[in-house]
Amino acid sequence: MLKLLFSVLLMFLPMMAMGQTNQGAVIAEADFTTATEFTNWSQFADEQIDGKVELQTGEGLAITVGVQTGQLWQPQIMVIPDGSFDLLEDGKYKVVLTAKFPSAGTLQLNMGSWSSNYQETFHIAASDDFQTIECDFESWPCDIENAHLLFMCGDFKGKTILKKIQVLDMEGGVSVSDIAYNFISKGKIAEVIHKNYKEEVVIPSTVMYDGIEYTVTKIADNAFHNCTKLTSVTIPSSVTSIGSYAFYGCTKLTSVTVPSSVTSIGNNAFEGCNGLNYVQISDLKTWCNISFNNNPLSYAHHLFMNGQEVKNLVIPSGVTSIGSNAFSGCSGLTSVTIPNNVTTIGSSAFNKCSGLTSVTIPNSITSIGESVFANCSGLTSVTIPNSVTSIGWHAFQNCTGLTSMTIPTSVTTISSSAFSGCTGLTSVTIPNSVTTVGDYAFSDCSGLTSVTIGEKVGYIYSSSFASCPNIADVYCLAESVPNTNSDAFDGSYIEYATLHVPAASLSNYSNAVPWKNFGSKVAIGGGEIPETQKCAKPTIIFKDGKLTFSCATQGVEFISEITAPAMTKKYDNEISLSSTYTVTVFATKVGYINSDKASIEIQANSGIRGDMNDDGKVDVADHVELSKIIMGK
Repeated sequence: MLKLLFSVLLMFLPMMAMGQTNQGAVIAEADFTTATEFTNWSQFADEQIDGKVELQTGEGLAITVGVQTGQLWQPQIMVIPDGSFDLLEDGKYKVVLTAKFPSAGTLQLNMGSWSSNYQETFHIAASDDFQTIECDFESWPCDIENAHLLFMCGDFKGKTILKKIQVLDMEGGVSVSDIAYNFISKGKIAEVIHKNYKEEVVIPSTVMYDGIEYTVTKIADNAFHNCTKLTSVTIPSSVTSIGSYAFYGCTKLTSVTVPSSVTSIGNNAFEGCNGLNYVQISDLKTWCNISFNNNPLSYAHHLFMNGQEVKNLVIPSGVTSIGSNAFSGCSGLTSVTIPNNVTTIGSSAFNKCSGLTSVTIPNSITSIGESVFANCSGLTSVTIPNSVTSIGWHAFQNCTGLTSMTIPTSVTTISSSAFSGCTGLTSVTIPNSVTTVGDYAFSDCSGLTSVTIGEKVGYIYSSSFASCPNIADVYCLAESVPNTNSDAFDGSYIEYATLHVPAASLSNYSNAVPWKNFGSKVAIGGGEIPETQKCAKPTIIFKDGKLTFSCATQGVEFISEITAPAMTKKYDNEISLSSTYTVTVFATKVGYINSDKASIEIQANSGIRGDMNDDGKVDVADHVELSKIIMGK
């Protein structure tokens, strides 16, 4: 039984009493001096006095009982009906009622739902005047949607009159026009605080309270936390900060308007908003895009974590850091532009962004942190600038779509599992600047056929290249044999591979584990990284409804992808299939670097965009044909 703390205050001036008790945000109420209807769960004949319930135009709702029977449940009146308010687990609530009791007796309140309700009883002293009664629920035990409140007073003899009843959320603040606030009188500012908000919420820039106008400047921590019925929020330009967990768990939230005045967004602010697909920043309107204003701010930890509907991310020049897990789990995110002002990217910032295909990292970044792009299975290309000196733990782990990776000469350390599970990689060149390759750094890269290790690598740790069964050639340019664990190539069948090392060091490698286990060892001269051939860029022809790929490099495999707006998740009631389809393709071959991507655009109801002579491709002849049309020839 939920513990109920109560106090019974005898007040001769009921309006003053209510003024003293209204310290929380009102989430449900009924005023029976103006009410026109109620629900009575005990039916009596009109001529009966026992249990008669009627609305009074003056004082309130009258309940008349002729004999004190001790039956608390008779009569039962639903004073706040089903669906009026929600209750959250561990929430603090207060029930406040103003009533006149003709005799001493026991009052019972029943709050909750028909499946989860809590009954509490307490003794009331008789009085000829109205009493204000407060019932404090210090820690509500479970989440309840669409709650109700029943009033049961069958144990009172005579006419009980209920004037007003309220349910308050006691997290603090005062409710004005269905929005809960904390008011700071010294600065005449207000902040939006937690309440069970529903559907659309428009926050005003100013609010009047107790005759004073307050400017709304903040959305407090947890303000909309787990408001699962909330669908959209409009934030005024007076707001400068959004607190931590402000919109956490708002699963139905699809729209948020963030003004350019906002300079800080707290940790986990939009975590779990997996329906969020539209964010309006100032006068920028984008569908399925997330953009922010240019104020100097940081993208906080867990900002949009698990926001599956976030599609494109343009981070403005004012942002200086991206917090850990900021966009983790945003599986719908397809592209990211990071400006040069960003100097740090927190751990797991883009972890599990499986829809992300490409990322350009600016030269303001010096380190790629732990798991930043881990599990981005759709990532096919990454540009790492020369400013980066270290690649962190699990940084690109399980990026199975990566087909090539250029590590710049500025990098000195490749940490543990940095590229583990990148099954699409076919070749890797570790530059001369790198001194350390961490354990499991390239483990489980099953597509890897060629590895080049720079001349300054001194340490290759446990299982760095383990479980790479297709390795055919390893070029190690270090004249001094690197300190290497015996299992560095465990499970990679190096007994069938060729090791290429400097001629002067061939003997030392041939006598050291695991190098001596290679099937063959070949001396190379000059200490230069051997040139690896690259597949030629494919050609695409679309004719008679068929796509044909060709490549100057013989024996390649073509990897293609077709994308179109109509193929993505939509929220419209009508979808047009007459849009443009984009076809991209690259060529791959064992022992070769993957080719550059080729792409064309195809109109659903016609052919290739720009194909003027209908030969299935776009070339100089099409430009000539277009010029003739423009010139009227």
